Amino acid sequence: MSALLRRTDGWITGLQMAAVSMKRCDNAGRFIEAFAGTDRHVQDYLIEEVLHCQPADIQTFLLHTSVLRRLSGPLCDAVLARPAGSSSLVLQYLERANLFIVTLDIGLEWYRYHRLFAELLASRLEREQAHLVPELHLRAAAWFKEKGHAAEAVHHYLAARSFEQATRLIERQAEHLLMRNEGDTLLRWIESLPDEVVRARPRLCVYHAVTLIFGNRPPEAIEMRLRDAASHSEDSSDGVAGEVAAYRGILDMFRGGLERGGECFKQALLQLKPESRYLRGMISIYLGLLYMMQGQYETVIEVLEEAARMALRVGNITATVGALSNVGTLYATCGRLHQAADFYRQALRTATDDRGEYLPVAGKALLGLGDVVRQWSELEDAERYVTQAIGCLRRYDSLGTVASYTCLAWIRLSQARLDAAETLLDEAAGMVARRNATELDDRLVLACQARLKIIRGDLAAAADWASRRQVHGGLAKAFPDLKKSRS
Repeated sequence: MSALLRRTDGWITGLQMAAVSMKRCDNAGRFIEAFAGTDRHVQDYLIEEVLHCQPADIQTFLLHTSVLRRLSGPLCDAVLARPAGSSSLVLQYLERANLFIVTLDIGLEWYRYHRLFAELLASRLEREQAHLVPELHLRAAAWFKEKGHAAEAVHHYLAARSFEQATRLIERQAEHLLMRNEGDTLLRWIESLPDEVVRARPRLCVYHAVTLIFGNRPPEAIEMRLRDAASHSEDSSDGVAGEVAAYRGILDMFRGGLERGGECFKQALLQLKPESRYLRGMISIYLGLLYMMQGQYETVIEVLEEAARMALRVGNITATVGALSNVGTLYATCGRLHQAADFYRQALRTATDDRGEYLPVAGKALLGLGDVVRQWSELEDAERYVTQAIGCLRRYDSLGTVASYTCLAWIRLSQARLDAAETLLDEAAGMVARRNATELDDRLVLACQARLKIIRGDLAAAADWASRRQVHGGLAKAFPDLKKSRS
């Protein structure tokens, strides 16, 4: 009990000292930083005291603009329904007073509130004027939409629970996001909507399906969305049926059904609208993969190089990088490593954002390049490329994450670190078990584990694996001692 009293006395003393310090301190930013790490209740109290010192109109400004993740004069004017230019003066006052506000650009046009201050303001607004919150978000959404900032407009429409306006804007932005390999943003938006809203819009169902496919989600969830889309589009001429066929084809290929996938792609090309640039590019890539698996290598190169040129012309970065990376993979498979590296590097030059950073789609090219330089015994560079690939692929929980772990395992093997390789393959197996997205991942990891057993000399374990996978005959030819080791 005495310990609790001492703690309480100390807390009260801290508040008293803070109050004195606050009176002496004109810089609110330095003031709150001086109490960083103290009890959150102390911080809330301090911010409340600063807020109460402000005039009523400033308090209203702060509360009502707390719905914004960033602030500018014109945006605040729109949200507060004030005359043009009045909010800029307030922001300048707050910035001069350093009242928990941070500048975001040199021109002092954009600001944001200190995180703790923003949280407190938003909490008070919700508690005291909750009825105003949706309208404030709607005003912000309308302003951002008019200025062409679609992502922030969607954020505010969702916050206002204005799902009809949010879905219309999401559908207009979806193909652009997919071509920019920003499917993670699209997935986040769609999964912020109520399920019944998504199910009622066939194109939204299709977009949800594709983000689920490349997000490595279970096939059952993808099939459900494709069925939802198909149920609304049987008599429609809007191209949705072709989109459903295309994504069913991709899903079939992931499951190992190459012929079914090829038939779906043919059907899709007949039903898709000419302006479906993203999907036509992706179909070209998967047809190229289909030809590759069938051994039609010359056809593959022609198809993929043309797909890359077409995709680049329309700004489809995802398809461009995918096509170039697949050509690189083809050359690597044929042992033409220098040509493979050239195509991977060409893909990487395309797979960057405006800041020069790699987009998630760069993962496949980085992974391929890492495997090429591994075969050249440039193990340090190989590890760097594959580690970068894992970073890209994890951003979208991509299908390629499993392949990147297996590639890193081979680098560990080249470094004679067999235990580390086995650990990586176990991690990859764990991913496969958790996701249950495609049989291709299962086969890849199991084959790599069997290969590692053979390298370790554990032929009996490899034979057991081969027997379960019905490939024992092939292994027996490759390893004559295999049958003997089992007996």
